[in-house]
Amino acid sequence: MKEKEKILIVDDEPDNIRVLAKMLSPDNKGNYKLIGATSGKEAIKCATCEEKVDLILLDIIMPEMDGYEVLRRLKRNEKTCHIPVICVTVMGEDVNEAKGFELGAVDYIRRPFSPLTVSARVKTHLALKHYRDHLEHQVDERTAALEMTNQKLREEILERKRTEEELHLKIIRETEMEKQLRQAHKLEAIGTLASGIAHDFNNILYIILGYSEIAMDKVPPDSKPFKCLEQVIQAGERGSDLVRQILSFSRESDQNVIPLRIQSVLKESLKLLRVSLPATIEIRQKIDETCG
Repeated sequence: MKEKEKILIVDDEPDNIRVLAKMLSPDNKGNYKLIGATSGKEAIKCATCEEKVDLILLDIIMPEMDGYEVLRRLKRNEKTCHIPVICVTVMGEDVNEAKGFELGAVDYIRRPFSPLTVSARVKTHLALKHYRDHLEHQVDERTAALEMTNQKLREEILERKRTEEELHLKIIRETEMEKQLRQAHKLEAIGTLASGIAHDFNNILYIILGYSEIAMDKVPPDSKPFKCLEQVIQAGERGSDLVRQILSFSRESDQNVIPLRIQSVLKESLKLLRVSLPATIEIRQKIDETCG
C-alpha cells in the first residue's frame, strides 16, 4: 500500500489550519497525512523531525517569526531544503511575492481559498516533487553504476598495465637469454675453431720437434748447430704449451687440478695479452715472486 504523503500546514490561526485540512481531507478526494503548526518555531521543529514532510503550506504573516524567516531557515537546512513550500496569504495583504520566490517558495495561494485551487496546487507540486525525487533517484543509481563501471575500468587498466609490465620484463629476459645464447654459440664456435687450429698446429710442432731431435743426434753436442737445434726445440715446446692452453680454452683437453704459484700464470697471461694489444700501449708488471 502506498504511504500517505505528509503535508505540514503552518498558520498562527488554528481555524485556518482546520479549513485547509478540510479541503485536503478524504471527503475532498485528498489522501494525505496532515500536520499542523501554529508558529514558525513549531513548523521548523516538525519539518526537521524524523518523519519526512513532503509539502509545506506556510502562512507569511505570523507573529514572532514570519513566513519569510521560516522559509529562509528551512532552505538553509540540508534536511529540509528540498521540501516544496507553498506560501499562503490573505487577499490584499502587503506581500512581496518576489521575496518568497527568491527564498525558495514554489507557489502562492490566497485566502479566501478555493478548494479546487488548493487541491490542484497541492497535487501539482507533490507530483513535481515525486518526479524530481524519481529523477534524483535515477541520477544516484546511474551515478553509482557509472562509478562502479569506472572502478572496473580502472581495475582493468591497472591489470592491463601489470600484464604489459610483466610482458615487457619477459621480453627483456628472453632478449637477454637470447644474447647469452648467441654469445655461448660464438664461444662454442671459437672453441671449435681454436681446437681445429690447435690440432693442426700440434701436428706441425710434432714434426718440427721430431726432426730437430733426430738432427741433434747427428751433430756434436758442443757444435753451433746443436745449440741452434736446442733453441728450435725450446721454441717448439713453448708452442706445445700454447697448444695446451688453446685446447684448455676449447675444453677438449683433460684438466688436472693442482696447486700452483700464480706468478708464472700471470706472466704467461701478460705475454698473451701483449700480442693482442696495440704497440702504443705499455704494460707494466709488478709481481712479487715471494708472495704466497
